[in-house]
Amino acid sequence: MKKEELKKRFKARKIDLKNSYAFRNLPKRISFIIHLAAVSSLKKSKRGLLKKCNINGTKNLAEFATQQGVKKIIFASSMSIYGQVKAKTVDENTKIIRPDIYGRSKLLGETFLKNTDIPCVAIRLPSVLAKGASRAFLPKI
Repeated sequence: MKKEELKKRFKARKIDLKNSYAFRNLPKRISFIIHLAAVSSLKKSKRGLLKKCNINGTKNLAEFATQQGVKKIIFASSMSIYGQVKAKTVDENTKIIRPDIYGRSKLLGETFLKNTDIPCVAIRLPSVLAKGASRAFLPKI
């Protein structure tokens, strides 16, 4: 599909997921949602924002999607849901061991979306590799 055709068929929207009223400005016909928003800071000063965005925001999105009849949701989750990984291979059956607040928030987001009637794919991505990254999984392999 050419870039011009993609622009006609797909529209990216940036909204404040914490605010359930923000959803009123979205189009009424939405086929699918790609949910990439999150706060990942583990600083105590950011925990309130993390909870509002990752937990309440994803719950608001799940409720909106259900009301609008969205056909599919793709959710950018995180490998942080597994917590303290002891296994050499990680898959959806890996045991969850004491995830931090960020990992718990992503796991709750998956749960909210799973409890809708909408097919949902949660992609559990490793942390972004960057200078100062604190939860990078790949360097541990």
